[in-house]
Amino acid sequence: MSNTKKLRGLLRSKPLVVAMGAFDGLSAKLVAETSFDAVYVGGHSVAATYGFPDVGLTTASEVLQRAEVIVDSVEMPVIIDADTGYGGIVNARRFVRQCEKAGVAGFHIEDQEFPKKCGSYRGISLVSDSEMVGKLQAVLDARTDPDFLVIARTDAVGAEGVERAIERGQAYAAAGADAVMVMGARGFSPAKMRQFAQSIDVPTVWIWAESQHWVRNEPILSLDQVQQLGFRMCVSPLAALYAAAKAMRHVLAEIERAGTSEHVLDQLLDFEEVGRIVGLPAVYELEERFADKAEVVR
Repeated sequence: MSNTKKLRGLLRSKPLVVAMGAFDGLSAKLVAETSFDAVYVGGHSVAATYGFPDVGLTTASEVLQRAEVIVDSVEMPVIIDADTGYGGIVNARRFVRQCEKAGVAGFHIEDQEFPKKCGSYRGISLVSDSEMVGKLQAVLDARTDPDFLVIARTDAVGAEGVERAIERGQAYAAAGADAVMVMGARGFSPAKMRQFAQSIDVPTVWIWAESQHWVRNEPILSLDQVQQLGFRMCVSPLAALYAAAKAMRHVLAEIERAGTSEHVLDQLLDFEEVGRIVGLPAVYELEERFADKAEVVR
């Protein structure tokens, strides 16, 4: 079964589909060791690994290349952040076809102006409802796999308010979006979250981002709470990236201070374990099965 069909099936059968963020092949393999449903590749995470803030500096080809690496590293569905489609209607149409060829199971495309910013940054500006609907319809028309999941994201809560976010979400659902994602903001109370989820005719997606707690002092909801509010999917873009960054900073500082890594060995995955995660045992098995065949052929 294709990963696009797997993702569609999960969305039909599970009360809440959870996609955990990964930013490279190794982090994706760690997600695959859990019971989460899918891998999520966020634009903020990809930009950070290039050393950039998430302000539209990464290109479509850079994001696609990262997505290809992650798709090749796991067997579970991969959902990616398509930003605004990396340009106009023609750019967005090309990107959906590139994602299909890369084996991506779905993406979300948002209603910010290009170049976009991370939804937790200041200075968000949006395109008109009609412009977003046109781009969304162009994307839906461009896909060749009808199971490829197209999620329309609105960042209107912070820029225009909850009621406008609901209006935009309804318009995007009416245009044919398979699901609608909302970026939260200060004042987006549980009651308003429930209103949003119940006002949209397609599955709704919540962004489970710690940045919203740090920047806007929003509570970090549990998955049970997100489900009870009526959302059908939850993506967690930042936890693995920020955990890795904090751990790396700490270990580097400790090695710098002590002049040795001996005292931080308990904070590192050991050599054998990393080999296991990235598939070294399978390489050894293949070598044992086929290494001597060359002698037979000669």
